[in-house]
Amino acid sequence: MTESVRAKVPWFSLVLLLLVVLSVLLNALLTVLPFHVPTARERQRDEQLAIAAARHTHLAALLAEGDHCRPAVAHEIARALVFDGRSARAYADDYEQRCGADLVIRHWGDAPQPRSIEVSQPSYSPPASPAASTSSITTSWM
Repeated sequence: MTESVRAKVPWFSLVLLLLVVLSVLLNALLTVLPFHVPTARERQRDEQLAIAAARHTHLAALLAEGDHCRPAVAHEIARALVFDGRSARAYADDYEQRCGADLVIRHWGDAPQPRSIEVSQPSYSPPASPAASTSSITTSWM
């Protein structure tokens, strides 16, 4: 047979060129698409919410199981109630009635309730206009 007269196709160069074009288009697409990068405060809030959810789950499991007058479990339940922002006073009273006095349980039962944090706006109001404040100053001097 005779050899073909057609030129060889430069496959390597074509594939390399295609990859470069695709990477440029992908980069342009990613640059155009809006996306939100979480701030440090948002990441911290998400982490705290995850920790709180795990604490709620653990406390629910402890309460579902019950303490069965085991001091170590009862101490953990009372501590978890206080850390969750709830009062452990009723739990401490119930534990004392069922199992007898325990100083650690009573300590957590007597823990103070957390105060609600109220965010208040400052009571500052700027003057109505600079001319009004100047006129009041000059009249008070006369």
